This record gives sequence, structure tokens and C-alpha cells, in this order.
Amino acid sequence: MVDRLFAEAEEIARRNCEPWVVRRCVDSGDTLLRDVLRARDYLEVPGPDHLVLAPPPGGLDGYTRAFPSRYRNMVRRELRKLRDGGVAVSVEPLTPDLIRTVAPIIVNQEHKHGIEEDSDAVTGALSLLRRALKQSTYGVVARIDDRVVGFMELVVYRGNAWGRYIGFDYEAAVSLPVYFGVVFYGVMDFAAEHNLGMLDYSFTTEEAKRSRGCRARTTFRLLKAV
Repeated sequence: MVDRLFAEAEEIARRNCEPWVVRRCVDSGDTLLRDVLRARDYLEVPGPDHLVLAPPPGGLDGYTRAFPSRYRNMVRRELRKLRDGGVAVSVEPLTPDLIRTVAPIIVNQEHKHGIEEDSDAVTGALSLLRRALKQSTYGVVARIDDRVVGFMELVVYRGNAWGRYIGFDYEAAVSLPVYFGVVFYGVMDFAAEHNLGMLDYSFTTEEAKRSRGCRARTTFRLLKAV
């Protein structure tokens, strides 16, 4: 089946005069996919490290206790800063109202990294996945009073979760560690309640993610000239 899928992808590429078919990220442990693509003459080159975290049992308390003392104290200091700053983090269903609310801060995040995006495009992308996955999409939301200052889309599937779109209101959050509150601390109780085996944090900001317990898995890019 995988072979047939890529045969069709290559045919579509030929019809559209595309020069390449590229599988941008294949986990090094995915031997089935790698074998199929190499048999189809795909070139395999090193890809970026893929950051994942296996949440320890016990929710946020268990997560905090799992660190060596130096890092444990750092996490506790940041949690105290968030509490003192009036930041409340919750995990909630990704509703249409929430999507409309967080779209501007996602655009703000994209622009910060040089990605041209607008609220309509972000709203459409979030809404499409929400419709496709029904009840499996959530938002990790940080608020100060009623103002949303941080967000991460969380997709739950077969006992694992993927963090996708993120966004932050840097003006409102000032120097508070809202990034870590949303991406890590706010997810841990939810992960324990839903027995999640793996949190997938994708790529980028590797140093920050490693400092909060992530480990890196090697990946490959596979590409074929058509």
C-alpha cells in the first residue's frame, strides 16, 4: 500500500511538472517506510533532530520530581513566577470561538520567525484539522484574567499527542515564562489523566526543549527526482 501511495505521488508530480517528490521527515526507526522509499530510488539524507518527551506518571508533580535537583528548582521557580504573575493554564477543546481568539497571537508568532501568515489562513488550518479529527484537538491556553497570552494546539491520537501551532502575546506576558507554562507545565496533568505515552514537540528550539526533558530522535529526508 505504501509503495502504491508513493507511485501515485510521483505520477502527480510528473503531471504537474514538479522536479522532486520529498518526504521531509522520516523517523530513523520507521524501517518499513525507509525500505519502501529506498527501493523506489529515493535518496536518503540526514534530517533535523525530532524532539519527543515521555511524560512521567504523576502529572505536573511527577514531571517536576523527575528532574535533577538543579533543574527541579528552576521549574519550581518558573511555576511560582507564573502563579505570581496571575497566569492560569488550562487544556480545553479547540472550539471555533477559541480558534478565532488565538489566531492573532499565532500570526504574531509566525511573523516573529519571518513566516508570512494571516488570521484567516490560521483559522482555516486549525478548523480543518478540528473537523477531520472530531474530538481529538485541544488548546493549551494561558490567560491573565480573561486575556489569552499563550496557546498551543494539541492533537491527541492513539495514546500520543502532537503540539502544533503555537502563539504568544509577548506584550502582555512580558518576562513571564509563558512558553514553558504552555508547552510543558500546562500539559502534564492532562497527559497523566489521558495516559499519554508520548508528547511530540517536532523540531526547532532544541536547547529549550531538551532542558525540559525532551530527547532527540534522528530523522531522514528522502527525495526523488521525477
